[in-house]
Amino acid sequence: ALVELEAATPAACHPQPVDFSHQEQPKEETAQLQVFIPSDVFVREGEDAILPCRSITAGQWVKSVRWRRDGEVVLDVRSGKTTYGNGFDESRVSIPSDWDQRANLSLIIKRAEARDGGVYYCDIDKVEKHRSAVRLHVSTPPTPPSTTSQPTTTERDIQCVLSRFSLQRHRGGRRRG
Repeated sequence: ALVELEAATPAACHPQPVDFSHQEQPKEETAQLQVFIPSDVFVREGEDAILPCRSITAGQWVKSVRWRRDGEVVLDVRSGKTTYGNGFDESRVSIPSDWDQRANLSLIIKRAEARDGGVYYCDIDKVEKHRSAVRLHVSTPPTPPSTTSQPTTTERDIQCVLSRFSLQRHRGGRRRG
């Protein structure tokens, strides 16, 4: 299982050393941990992959929708404008055009390649934030056996029998006889 940790406060990320030499009680800090276990999507190379992400959007103001992989932006929709991360463009990745009506923010990757595999995060920033995770598995078809254009040779034993014979020449017409 994949675990992503987020701290509610910066102090939780960088704890300060506690000096117990004083009589004061150490301060308690609380950290909120969010654990995401991604769902799995399996496709073959060349097929379209649909990575599911759903959230109630009708009647709500959605500040942004962002899909990330390995911390890098794949697709970002903010104020009606869509931007794409490195290696992705509108010909390969999209979300449904009616996402704000149907609550479907699934990422569509056209013609998936082996390099597209990995864990993707869908982040929706609205009144309350929503996040989901999907692990994409892209399988490559087995490589067919290679064919060679060079002729193959096979050794064979050939028996050759030679007999003595005489050669007669015939001139002119027919032989009578």
